[in-house]
Amino acid sequence: MDVKLVSQDRDLYKLCREILGGIPNHYWTVSLVEPEAVSGASDLCVWDFQPLLPLPEAVVSLSLIHI
Repeated sequence: MDVKLVSQDRDLYKLCREILGGIPNHYWTVSLVEPEAVSGASDLCVWDFQPLLPLPEAVVSLSLIHI
């Protein structure tokens, strides 16, 4: 499964790698992506949303799921 973490927080990236690495019998790739560089498809996109930053144009056109 391809996971993209859209964030500038390297500690959050490390935490995501640790969590996903603890799930047995699954193959994961985790990529840290700057908010300005969001492009392409992935199986799961985790957005570290910061309310004061504007969303990049590539994201505005996507359907977002809010949890």
